[in-house]
Amino acid sequence: MSSLSPALSLPFLEPAQAQKHVTHNEALRLLDVLVQPVVADRTLRAPPTAPAEGDRHIVAAGATGDWAGQSGRIAVRVEQHWEFIAPQPGWTAHVRAEGTAATWTGTLWATPAEQELRAQRLGVSATPDDANRLAVSSPATLLNHAGAGHQLKVNKAAAADTASLLFQNGHSGRAEMGIVGNDNFTVKVSADGSSFATAMTIDRASAQVQLAHGLTVAGTIGGTAVQSGATDATADRLMRVGAFGLGGLTPMIGDMATTANSIAPGFYHLDTSKGSTGGPAGVTFATLIHLRRAVGGGETQMVVVQAPENLAGQIHTRARGSGAWSAWRVMWDKASTTVDANGFLKQASPILRLFDDATEEPVQPTGATVLRGGVGHHELHGTLGLARSGWQIEVPRDHNGNILVHVATRWQDGVLHIDVSAPAWVDGRVEAGAPAPIPEGRWIDIRLHEEPAVDALTV
Repeated sequence: MSSLSPALSLPFLEPAQAQKHVTHNEALRLLDVLVQPVVADRTLRAPPTAPAEGDRHIVAAGATGDWAGQSGRIAVRVEQHWEFIAPQPGWTAHVRAEGTAATWTGTLWATPAEQELRAQRLGVSATPDDANRLAVSSPATLLNHAGAGHQLKVNKAAAADTASLLFQNGHSGRAEMGIVGNDNFTVKVSADGSSFATAMTIDRASAQVQLAHGLTVAGTIGGTAVQSGATDATADRLMRVGAFGLGGLTPMIGDMATTANSIAPGFYHLDTSKGSTGGPAGVTFATLIHLRRAVGGGETQMVVVQAPENLAGQIHTRARGSGAWSAWRVMWDKASTTVDANGFLKQASPILRLFDDATEEPVQPTGATVLRGGVGHHELHGTLGLARSGWQIEVPRDHNGNILVHVATRWQDGVLHIDVSAPAWVDGRVEAGAPAPIPEGRWIDIRLHEEPAVDALTV
């Protein structure tokens, strides 16, 4: 028969034993330690410097000094020395420093938080059931990191099964997101909890997003999926209002004759005062339409003139094939054509606009040069004189139709002399007054003679 109890190793009294009180007191001392055991801590590897009688500690691993070799045992201060009690698997002690109980597993002391916990069902202020084996009733649920990141994993057995998050109202489903019935990520909504409509699907292979019922955006859309500027031609980006002149102001063009395919198709404006180059000669401000037929292939440009005023409304075009740009060509209109007696469309006679200090040729080049003498005197060289038929000279008038200047012409030695004077009214007719300049901002239209083209078949 053993002299120790099998569970707590308490010493038994032996028959006819002398000093029985010693054995009995030893058993009581052990009971004092092991019944409702409480220890101060379990982190010390060496005894405290000033222990009190009855102090108890769980000796930490790597013990030294008076505790050397006693790791895992319960150290008890008895009569100025330490005694050590070896725990048995399953013994539990309350650790005051941690406010929790630790259990000896056979190799170490572990608190419930440090041990694997398994339960068939778990309810936190709620009642679990077979379908909801974990039930939590709380204003919020926190899943925190353990020093780095954190993942919430929802796994399913097969592609046809469901792994999702279901949002409910009164325990009736209203929205669901996850991989439902396949491995594509979907977002679904429901009005009644029984019928769900798919709002969004993300293909698992291509990552492409499909919006089954369209998209409504109340605010703005930004990011790299949207043009960075009015002339950003990056493929597949969303176009802003005003981009390439659509739905807003047209962006200004720089060099219109830059490297092939360097200008994105669209609407632009050119302004020579701000650095635009490559436009039709004499055009200072205009709208440009730029089109492209193919990558690296042909391009076409059309310019609608806004300034100068005498060219306003003109349309110029040019094209580029595999080589360089063609010359600018002017489209004919009513200002540059006429219909003859037989109904044929022909180019009008050359017209020269004479300003006080300049000339313009709005229809076609005349080849004329102008010399100026005194006030109101102009000489046109290199012409065939005034038109032989039809109108010849048109002078500026005021809003009542009265002429602002009187014009007299004469042809002498191949020079067309034009004298401008202030109008003088004599007996209801206009005569030449004193020589005068052409009013600022106004001009005199002069229609010049043009020899008819020679038919090559009749020469």
